[in-house]
Amino acid sequence: MKTLSIPLAIVIGCVILGGFYYASEVNKQKSIEMQQWTELASKKEQEKREYTLKQKDTCLSIYETEGKKWSNVTGWRYNETEDRCYIEYKETNPKTSAQCNSTYKDEDGKVSPLVFMDYLLCLDGKFEKIF
Repeated sequence: MKTLSIPLAIVIGCVILGGFYYASEVNKQKSIEMQQWTELASKKEQEKREYTLKQKDTCLSIYETEGKKWSNVTGWRYNETEDRCYIEYKETNPKTSAQCNSTYKDEDGKVSPLVFMDYLLCLDGKFEKIF
């Protein structure tokens, strides 16, 4: 029995040590995967920022070009969510409040959120073009 207990103790010890080693390797692998995922997410975010910056520069160039062509250009904005450039112009013949109300308000006298910006621009005597 003594001769059998020593090899059995060695085997049990090896299994325990192997289990700890395996657990530590699994933990290392998860850590490496998490680090790689974080780096990838960071890279994608940086690419998105660079793209947005490029689009804003393009929009500014369009604004400057339109400003040279037309005297009624008043502003610009880039909508990152829609990935669109908006150039704002002053109406040569602005609509009256009544005309804006009849164009943008429904029967209840409410303006839909979808056209609210257009309604405000109308009241200011402006309009936007999308580029």
